[in-house]
Amino acid sequence: MCVMSEQPKSPAVERVPLVDAFRFRPTEGGDWEAVGREYREEHPVVMGSLRDELVARGVLTPIDVFREGHGWAVSNGHHRLLAAQDVGLPAVPVRYWEREADIPRVKRYWDPELRRDYGPEEDEHGVGQLRY
Repeated sequence: MCVMSEQPKSPAVERVPLVDAFRFRPTEGGDWEAVGREYREEHPVVMGSLRDELVARGVLTPIDVFREGHGWAVSNGHHRLLAAQDVGLPAVPVRYWEREADIPRVKRYWDPELRRDYGPEEDEHGVGQLRY
């Protein structure tokens, strides 16, 4: 008999003050100042698109973080977190995962054209209810 392993259940989404969210370690390397400088210089179109979307709609897709040692690290959401800082949002939605391997891989959250494909998944996790 074949037994399929279950996908880990997505944790609840919590609203986290932006200042606290920047305590999560960026997995892109370096510190947030270095990552922010790199993203803003090397991805100006992406960052501009995200800022526009955040002003218009708020953060709809949560930042995914996972346990790392005694703290937490960002797996998905570096661009969104920096864009939220740029537009002055007070808080962002965050999902806390025990292991990075449990986080579903979704390509290019920041692409407005592709985001339409994520609507049902976001609603399933209650993300559509979080608007700032």
